[in-house]
Amino acid sequence: DSIQHELMPSSSARVACTSVVVVLLVFMGNMCCDFLKNPELEHLEMERSEPLVKKTLGPIGRTLIVGDVHGCLNELKDLVESIHFVPGVDRLVLVGDMVAKGPDSKGVLQYVQSMNGLAVLGNHEEKLLQIRRKMLKGKSVADVKPKHRVIIEQLGESEWRYLESLPLYLELEDPSLGVFWVVHAGVNPFKGHPSTQLPEELTEMRLVLLDKTTVAKGKKGTPWVQLWNGPQTVFFGHDAGRGLQVTSHAIGLDTGCVYGGKLTGYLLPEQRFVSVRSRRAYEPPSQKVATLIRIDYERDTVTVEKQKRMTLETAANDSNQFNDST
Repeated sequence: DSIQHELMPSSSARVACTSVVVVLLVFMGNMCCDFLKNPELEHLEMERSEPLVKKTLGPIGRTLIVGDVHGCLNELKDLVESIHFVPGVDRLVLVGDMVAKGPDSKGVLQYVQSMNGLAVLGNHEEKLLQIRRKMLKGKSVADVKPKHRVIIEQLGESEWRYLESLPLYLELEDPSLGVFWVVHAGVNPFKGHPSTQLPEELTEMRLVLLDKTTVAKGKKGTPWVQLWNGPQTVFFGHDAGRGLQVTSHAIGLDTGCVYGGKLTGYLLPEQRFVSVRSRRAYEPPSQKVATLIRIDYERDTVTVEKQKRMTLETAANDSNQFNDST
């Protein structure tokens, strides 16, 4: 007991130590406050070169990965409801470009947030954020396109915070597919993992050139998806001009909903496509996209007519069998 007593600090020493700790905490707190109030750091959050990466592993329920929505809220709701989506159990994932061109960009963002949906940054979300950063700095935004200006005037702080939080890619997992990636535009097949790619490659690229660099469009170059050999499966959008794309390790889901085509999703673990037709064309399509939409519509029409024929033939056969039995 006497040894323990000698080793224990006196009450005055304990008080002194406590005072030192309190002083240090107050000093650190003041430093944090000064840091947050520093006007030079006011736009630090808005200045980061790319959103944080969100890596989510461990699926719950089913996963619905949806192509470019572009403000088409009604079609997004139609698609989600068509699979009897269960909020809190199933997982909603979007490949970016949720905004612009369509009728209700703000509504789409609010809906995705209400469903706890995951999404990646698309080139149209990035464009809005660039304009927002200019505005916060007091720079001129006179050259902003009307379709973007309207959205900027509509969005509230909640939607801006959500856009700022969007990652450049998602790394997810599903029992039927293993680990897979979700990006907006694509991945440079000569680089591999999305973390090694430039932001503009993940948000804008469509083609790979001979020098292994990428471009968004042009007459030269090879679609990156034709050069991607995995092993991860990549889900992407951004390319309505090529429509639905399926290779051994990549699935492109932009089927031109905003142009009057379809909103397409991929459902896991069933590994099947689901789609709903756009209620109307909200933006005039290019000739290439218009041709794809027309071909798809004609194919759907043939399929419907074939199904009707098969149904009538089945009904006729059942009727004949019934008559024969009687």
